[in-house]
Amino acid sequence: LWWGGGGLREMSDVAVALVPAASAKALKDALKVRGWLSTARRPAMVGGRIAFPLADGAEDAIALAASTPPFCDIEAVERIATDALAVKKAPPPQKQKPHSAHKARVAAAPTRAQERSFGGGAAIRGSSMLPPAAAVQRVECGDADYEWLQRQVFSGRRPAVLSGLPLGECVGGWSADRLPRAHRASPSVSV
Repeated sequence: LWWGGGGLREMSDVAVALVPAASAKALKDALKVRGWLSTARRPAMVGGRIAFPLADGAEDAIALAASTPPFCDIEAVERIATDALAVKKAPPPQKQKPHSAHKARVAAAPTRAQERSFGGGAAIRGSSMLPPAAAVQRVECGDADYEWLQRQVFSGRRPAVLSGLPLGECVGGWSADRLPRAHRASPSVSV
């Protein structure tokens, strides 16, 4: 005997959601994500539909969600004989850890947060082997010419944000209408 949401029942039946094959994949994923798909039994074909075994208590939750996709594709929730569904195989046992000497070495190894390439990651400040990231230089250009940019910005070989640099007509002139009329080396334009 088994105590379910509706009272005392025999364990000879199981609740299933009957679904057309076309909707099965999306429904299976949605049931699994919400924990409504039974982990003890496998789905099966019943009367031309796929029967997904439901976890305990899922019947009420599905009834509440019946009007929302993908649950609106469920044709019926019924109880069928337990032996109509195959039992899922137990997952394989985990591999045993190597002998206790390995455990001792692992326990004795110092633990440290994994470092990241930018800013030291989770490492405590000052303990990172990486240099701290430098701030990006911001340069107000005004009426700068090539020589000034070469001396002040490019020679440092560091990233910089250039503001106020007069770029001429190239900034706002490119539109879908202008591209076909523009002089270009190739006859086709790829955007």
